[in-house]
Formats: sequence, structure tokens, C-alpha cells
Amino acid sequence: MKPTSYKLIGTVLLMVGFATNAHAASITGGINIGALSTVSLDKVNNTVAFTPDASQVNAIVSFSTGNLAVLAPALTFGSYKDFNYSPLSVANPIWTFGGVSFDLTQVTFINELGPGLVLGGTGILKAGGYDDTLGSWSFSADTSGSSFSWSSTATAHVPDDGTSMSLFGLSLLGLAGVAKKLRRK
Repeated sequence: MKPTSYKLIGTVLLMVGFATNAHAASITGGINIGALSTVSLDKVNNTVAFTPDASQVNAIVSFSTGNLAVLAPALTFGSYKDFNYSPLSVANPIWTFGGVSFDLTQVTFINELGPGLVLGGTGILKAGGYDDTLGSWSFSADTSGSSFSWSSTATAHVPDDGTSMSLFGLSLLGLAGVAKKLRRK
């Protein structure tokens, strides 16, 4: 074997080594949360406050998918904390249900039209035995007339663990080898 072959084999082994890093599983799926409480919306001070507060049960999981369905299945009781949405101020986690919680890190969308409020943002889903996972968050509340409702959702965004880039790199190495062989002919 030529010395360049040893270099190529060493490079491939090194790339495979980096591609197989051990990771815990990411959180997958989505969760829908419904109201077991009332909320006070203050659009002047940009605050949302729940009654009862987060020291008591004030919300329930209405639907969940992926491994969130195991961590916080439907009808799991939990708590949602008061927060300011502009600028964002919350004592994270903003909500906790079963073995999963969500840290709100950014509010990216605010709609205060009429008697309602719709917010969107991003944050981190957390659960024991799982990698912290980036997620999207939404919150909506409506206080029109005598009716009142609020709900929230979160969806996990599972990042690529590097396997795609490793396969791309191996493909490029293969193409380089084929090109080298064709040049020799």
C-alpha cells in the first residue's frame, strides 16, 4: 500500500469517529396545553398573569405527540408561570408538565389586536435522560365579553447530529478517489 492510501484510510477513520459521538436522545413531538385557570392580560405593561398562580395546578395537557406523549401525556396537570412578553421576563421554566419543562428564551411574534393576544417564540424543551432540545412556542388568549380562554403549544425542532455532514464528507472523498483514478488512465 502506498503512503497516500494510509492517509486516506486514516482520514476516513477519523471522520467516522467524529460522526459517532454518543448523544442522549432529543425530545420529539409537540404538546398542546389548555387552561385550568383565568388569565389577566395587561397590554400596556405587556404582562400575562395566571390565577391560580404557578404554585398550584393551573393548566392541563390536551394533546401530545412523539416522546412528549410519554413524558407528558394528555390529561397531565401542570403549571404555567406569569411572564412579561416585551421585553421578555420570565422565571424559567415557563411551564412544567410531568417530566418535561420549557424555558422560553425569545418572543419573536406579538399580535395584540382586539381583546386577544397571540405570541410566538423559541426556547428549550428539557426532560431527564434527553438532550435539551430547541423548540418553538406559541401562546394565545382571548378575553372578549364574558368568555375567556387561553392555550399554548410547543414543538421540538430536532437538529442533525452531524451524520449528514459526515456522509457528505465521505462522498467527497469517494469522488476525489474516482477523479484521481480517472486521471491515471
